[in-house]
Amino acid sequence: MPTPATTGQLRTKIAAMEIGDYLKVNWIGPATYEIGDGGKPECPVSGIFYNTDPSKPASHLNYFFYFIKIDKGLLVCDRVWYHTVSWDTLNSGKQVQGLAAKVDDINGWVRCLTGGVAYTDENGRLSLTDKNKGAWPLNNEWDKYIVNFPVDMIQPGKTLDDVFHWKGVWSITQDTPANGLQDASGSVQANLPYNRILRGGGFNEATPANDIGYTTSANKLSTIGFRPVFEYKEV
Repeated sequence: MPTPATTGQLRTKIAAMEIGDYLKVNWIGPATYEIGDGGKPECPVSGIFYNTDPSKPASHLNYFFYFIKIDKGLLVCDRVWYHTVSWDTLNSGKQVQGLAAKVDDINGWVRCLTGGVAYTDENGRLSLTDKNKGAWPLNNEWDKYIVNFPVDMIQPGKTLDDVFHWKGVWSITQDTPANGLQDASGSVQANLPYNRILRGGGFNEATPANDIGYTTSANKLSTIGFRPVFEYKEV
């Protein structure tokens, strides 16, 4: 399995990380993670089936993944860690907005990325129809950190997918679609109150990383999963 194709370095301490650096992380207990692989296999880039029983070898808890530093006090998983999980399930465990957690000796919160609530137009304004410009507001974390990850921090000959493995699986985000949002067919079903924004996908080779999708908050599919963020106070 590949390491994230950034120009950064593999680190063993969060405090030593610069933007673009990455580290191995594995689960060792409720909301507790250690740095390193813990003797576990690497999580496939498409994620592992959601299973919270660590006594089961196939549980996502028995695989390590990578966190990439994308900003001060902010790390994001380089892939979906586990799939076939719903927004509702994540929310019940406080992993949508932020679950208090610890990585090594650092306290912080594990949560989902923000993904925007609508499309954006060529002027950076909210649009209810897809203009192929990404999501609004413009500072949503998917576009800010994933789509716009610095090109000069991607290894020569590699692509954004080699860094964040966004193709072939949607990432659940925090957000609910704006009122009146239309999908590609012109339907306004996207804005129903039980829907949630998805980002990534990339099932068609021509699909850009800034693509926007949605699903019901209760939906569970192998093509929809949790990409954890670790937010902490960096001094």
